[in-house]
Amino acid sequence: DTTLPTLYRHRLQMEFSGDYLTLLKYLRQLEGLPRSMVWEEVEVRSEDYPNATFRLQVYTLSLTEGWIGG
Repeated sequence: DTTLPTLYRHRLQMEFSGDYLTLLKYLRQLEGLPRSMVWEEVEVRSEDYPNATFRLQVYTLSLTEGWIGG
């Protein structure tokens, strides 16, 4: 009998301002972290081009229920 481990998903929403290249740079940095942090959704609000406000959903996956091992 093999029991599969439970996988927990820990979600975090963050908001920041900048231009599109700033967003791309940040997403690439997230993807390059030694511990996987995955981005799932980006909402863009732009009222003052080229600057925008980005709302980003990111999450980690772990085998522990506590948020980021807590």
